[in-house]
Amino acid sequence: MEASLFCFMARMDEHNSYAVDRKSARQERLLNSGTLGVGVVTVIQLLQLDSLDVPLWVSLVCFATSLPILSMSIFILSMELEHTRMPTKPLGVLVSGWAGPIISFIGIAAIFWHFHYLAGVLFIVISLGALIVGGMYAARVP
Repeated sequence: MEASLFCFMARMDEHNSYAVDRKSARQERLLNSGTLGVGVVTVIQLLQLDSLDVPLWVSLVCFATSLPILSMSIFILSMELEHTRMPTKPLGVLVSGWAGPIISFIGIAAIFWHFHYLAGVLFIVISLGALIVGGMYAARVP
């Protein structure tokens, strides 16, 4: 195996590694990339404001937290797509796979809340409904 930054992979065996699910990795990378893009655009728009109310401050903090997490997650998913087996993921990597999109979702909801609390509530309720419907459909797909 060629020497690289990730030379630890030469030592892995079946007991401390997992088979890469390429389909899931591609889907998760797409989700994280889109969410990262929304976050960057939002932060750029917030830069133009003179002051931030509480919902916009919450949104800014959410994106300041989620953007590095999403970037790291996209990097890891890209590595996964280059290999058939990967070392077992540490707990932090597993948590970040969900934390980045969830924190970004809170940031987006806070923006809608900024406009009107009803818009924020509708966004949250309809998004959760869409997640449930999409999850039910995805469970039926082989």
